[in-house]
Amino acid sequence: MKFHLAPYLLMISLFLTPLAVQAQDPYLQSEDQTAEEIAIALTSSYQAELGMTVEQGNKFRQKVEEFQIRRQEINQMDRPVRERMNLMKKLSRQENAEMANILTRPQLRAYKQLKKELQPEQVTVN
Repeated sequence: MKFHLAPYLLMISLFLTPLAVQAQDPYLQSEDQTAEEIAIALTSSYQAELGMTVEQGNKFRQKVEEFQIRRQEINQMDRPVRERMNLMKKLSRQENAEMANILTRPQLRAYKQLKKELQPEQVTVN
């Protein structure tokens, strides 16, 4: 008898998705949340929608964490909001290009659509 894990993994990730989506809401996000915690929550949300393999998920999480750290650095810059927003847009394009090395073409298309909801381009007003 074969035991298929995919349906169980899908169900688990679907139950965790609402928590992960809330974690990315800028109004619900706590100031002390680390880049790693954000990356884990985001990866969980994306995995449920994109159907990534375990290997893709690990690479994806590392890449999200790397870019989350860079987003936090941009937000902490003492620069005008417009300049920081331009930097965020450029960073987002770089992230998309990096994700193209991890995801399949259909996954990348879906990722770009989901990213608008899960990771909107925004800066904090200091």
